[in-house]
Amino acid sequence: MSVEPNELRMKFELAHDAATRLRDQLEKGHKHAAHSDTLTSVYYDTDDLTLYEAGLSLRLRNNGNGHHVQLVEFPNGATHYAADQVEWEETIASERPDFVGPNGHAYPAILNEKVRNALKPVFKSRVKRTSHVIHRGGAEIEVTIDDNKVDTGEHSNAFSEVEVALKRGEPSELFQFVWALDETVPLRLAVEAEGARGYRLLQNKPEDAVKTVSIPLHVGMTSADAFRVIAHSCLHQVAGNERTMCAGNAAALHQMRVGFRRLRTALSVFSGFLIDSQIATIKSEIRWMTGILAPARDLDVFLTEVVLPLRREYREESGLQSLYRSYSAQRAKAYESARQAANSVRFRALMLELAAWIETGPWTMNQNEPARLARGRPIESFAVEELTRRRRKVKKEGKRLTELNPAERHALRIRVKKLRYAAEFFSKLFPGKKQRKRELLASLKKLQDALGDVNDVAVQAGLRGEIISNIGGAKGRRTAAARNQHRAFAAGLIIGHQKARLESLLNSAEDAYADFKDAKAFWKGFEPPMLHVQPVQLPPAVILPPPPPEKSDPPQAA
Repeated sequence: MSVEPNELRMKFELAHDAATRLRDQLEKGHKHAAHSDTLTSVYYDTDDLTLYEAGLSLRLRNNGNGHHVQLVEFPNGATHYAADQVEWEETIASERPDFVGPNGHAYPAILNEKVRNALKPVFKSRVKRTSHVIHRGGAEIEVTIDDNKVDTGEHSNAFSEVEVALKRGEPSELFQFVWALDETVPLRLAVEAEGARGYRLLQNKPEDAVKTVSIPLHVGMTSADAFRVIAHSCLHQVAGNERTMCAGNAAALHQMRVGFRRLRTALSVFSGFLIDSQIATIKSEIRWMTGILAPARDLDVFLTEVVLPLRREYREESGLQSLYRSYSAQRAKAYESARQAANSVRFRALMLELAAWIETGPWTMNQNEPARLARGRPIESFAVEELTRRRRKVKKEGKRLTELNPAERHALRIRVKKLRYAAEFFSKLFPGKKQRKRELLASLKKLQDALGDVNDVAVQAGLRGEIISNIGGAKGRRTAAARNQHRAFAAGLIIGHQKARLESLLNSAEDAYADFKDAKAFWKGFEPPMLHVQPVQLPPAVILPPPPPEKSDPPQAA
């Protein structure tokens, strides 16, 4: 088994015509020899996709020199951020998978004899790869441009990507170079690996919403490194839903918001050392984008959970049909606003700035003693303390659940949400106690959902207010008067429906809080294994340069 070195690498998607422009720019702007290869890979699995279901991929790669390289990779997904990738790699003579090679690898248990005998080719890829080595500011940066085509026999997909890897030098040089590349071709964080794309095509699945995944933290990791892994996971969830959200997918819009909310939670959890000159701007830009996504989500919930059920019950009520058409049009406008924002220079700059700040922001070099010590603190001890503190606050405030006003319930909901996300962030640090984990996380989700439903009723009160305020204004016209009468009746139905629902939702929230109070902390009594921890070595100061002046967005089509 081999583990790739922990070098800083970032991968970006390129538009169809951008790869050629980028190659031309690199050849003109840098005096160096480019290296080109054509690589073909054949992916193997069983008829029921055993390896895919286990999170693995197995492929044979032909580098064009007559040799085959056998790769077993975990995980089989990908992110824009290339963290440590565990893989089993071996050069073999056979044109089929061979598990009796000279290196004697101990392959994953899922590759037992039965599975090995059932392996067959399931899809292939062909990559035209051009590699450039760039020297700037004392750093060595490798730029790899891939023109890729994945083919399952029935379906195929062509796409281009660029990966930048810091081989030597300061991380700030890599991000300066990334900003310069973005001036040449728009860069969007890559979120789907070649193998994952092939399996999606193989199963003829459309692009779907990208949900939260388990975060691979481990005991002994510093809190600073843990924050980086968590933050990149959140960023991956945002980027992974961008394209599908722009196509009008409601689930992707919701998951994009979840990615941002999880990132905001990470900023809160690790606020003790995330102290620098950029944090206020970053939070402001995140609020900008979430503020644009919110109206579309609110209208989705209002239409699907309030108006549609009433339309089914009162099929002949024209006022409800009129309101549904009106608010559907508003939702379409809200989605268009979200799409334009996601395609803007401002959003692309936000994503690049976040990726850079997570790695090399001024917070990483803050020499304030408490912040420096907090960065180097083992993540498991910090997690125990943070989860305990947040759980205690939720238990205390939840006791008064029935006495809270809407603003206080909303504040409690935010505390519950942050505790839930923090518990998910740190779950992998505490092996065992699976039942405790399930119970606590389930109770937190139930409580968050219940309080969220109560909050939705409050948000929808504003929408009901719009209905009522828009009634009238066309006096003297019989048609308008009749329409207003029907709308007034529909507004009354909605108000009555929501009032009746609110009592039930509050009861559900009380039940959820009781479950949470009874659930035991899965981190309680945790004793980390004895580790030999090296003293934290602080690298020399790295000052991340500001991004280039913002380019103007092209005018949007009417």
